[in-house]
Amino acid sequence: MSFLKNLFSSGDAKNLYSRAAELYKEKKFSEAYDIYTQILDATNDIKAYYSRALCSYYSGNYDDAQSDLIEVKKIDANYSPNIFYFLSRIEYANDNYDEALEHANAFINRTNTKAEGFYIRGKVYEALGMLDEATKDFNQTIELKPDKVDAIIMLGIIKYDKEDLKKALIDFNKAIEINPNSSNAHNYRGMTFYKLGKFDDALKDINKAIELSPTYADALYNAAVIYNKKEEIGKAVELLERLFTFNDDFVDAYLLMGEIKTEADDPDGALAVYNRLLEIDKSNSEVLKKRAILKRKIYDFDGALEDLNSAKSFNENDHEIFFLLGMTEFERKRCCESIEYITKALELSDGNREYLYQRGIVYLHCKEFQKANFDFTKIIDTNEKAYRSYYYRAITKEKLADTQGANTDYTKALGDPEFFDAFIARGKLKYKNEDFNGAAIDFGKAVKLKTDNARAFFLLGSARRKANKNNEALEDLNRSIKLNPNYADAYCIRGFINFSVRKYRDALNDWENAVKLDNKFGQVLKENIEQTKAKL
Repeated sequence: MSFLKNLFSSGDAKNLYSRAAELYKEKKFSEAYDIYTQILDATNDIKAYYSRALCSYYSGNYDDAQSDLIEVKKIDANYSPNIFYFLSRIEYANDNYDEALEHANAFINRTNTKAEGFYIRGKVYEALGMLDEATKDFNQTIELKPDKVDAIIMLGIIKYDKEDLKKALIDFNKAIEINPNSSNAHNYRGMTFYKLGKFDDALKDINKAIELSPTYADALYNAAVIYNKKEEIGKAVELLERLFTFNDDFVDAYLLMGEIKTEADDPDGALAVYNRLLEIDKSNSEVLKKRAILKRKIYDFDGALEDLNSAKSFNENDHEIFFLLGMTEFERKRCCESIEYITKALELSDGNREYLYQRGIVYLHCKEFQKANFDFTKIIDTNEKAYRSYYYRAITKEKLADTQGANTDYTKALGDPEFFDAFIARGKLKYKNEDFNGAAIDFGKAVKLKTDNARAFFLLGSARRKANKNNEALEDLNRSIKLNPNYADAYCIRGFINFSVRKYRDALNDWENAVKLDNKFGQVLKENIEQTKAKL
């Protein structure tokens, strides 16, 4: 220490300053930092504090930079207006926008190079959502410095966020014209093309951004999103894995990878992704929800409940969490708990129709038919095309012995002419009321919608048999059995038709097959089988 003090007192300190300055110019910030630290061990020199702050700043060590800049400000706040410029950038990087704004204003008031001040203040305003003020500052930046590409890009980003995509493109085009090597401009222009549905143009730009900046994480992620959208899954995965080699905590990238693996029916891979995300942030309720949804898909309902309850502890006002809790409890056949959670989800979401619809289904399964009817009616009152709600309300009306109301609602549900289940349900109701021709018409429409559905052909054959159309019925039942050779009910009914037309051997074979496939027919058909054998 005494040596350094003597060095400074003798005036030889200039050598240290010169060496540090050379290292700084060569961007050897760490080595320059060490020399400035040596200088500060011997003297409280403001220049050394300021220079060391810049070494820290450009090394990405914002905390040390901020500490030294504050020290400079204490010694002499008028030493350099750049004190406030760098403090503003540091506070902006740390998401301390109020402090960043204060420092940006101080810089603008103290400097003649106002373009950079307007630019950083514009970024702060943009982060605060004060877009008109941000736009004004970026425009002032460009007036003072027309080739300030970053300001042009920021104007484009504001327009992009406002969905003013054509005007955003103008800004990004201008930025690329000034600097064809701006990876940011290519990335954002690519995302603008993506929003406009021009996927190939989007990929051309974003891949150019990656070429210019191979570790540009946002560009790699954006390209993966587009490839995934185009169903080029291999390319999407390749880009994400490349991203993870240098950025191991990119949450959105992990979420995308989790979705890809889930869609690819790779639950173990998806779980590994979500587990990694929760290592990054164990309190991320969105990730906990996604992992819970995945666990429900693989029937790990206890695990799903554990995740959802954890998510709820971090976010007690998320209606989706309560809805998922309700649906998970429903899958565990716990009706009371399911209804309680879904009702809470409805309260938090101010009456989400999907939640109301699902609660109606839970009520229906729990045999609370009046309450189910109320929920479906509430949906129908606000949407006359709620065909599935008509369908389920029809079921509740059947349960409540309102046959006419049920028939009316099934007919309303068939406002969707491809609603297979509604044709089946209305046909069964007509069959029950002995309108066999009407039932056959509905079942006939159902088989046209699903030509490979054995049950629909069975129902059609049963209705035609009752309508004394044995030949058509026989064809339908043959088709049903061909589609499902183990359909015991179809063998049973076909046996009755064969018996009625005196094909006793065929009838006996059908009934014996029915008994073989389903023990319930052993007693039901015992007498018929004995009578048929006697006829043979």
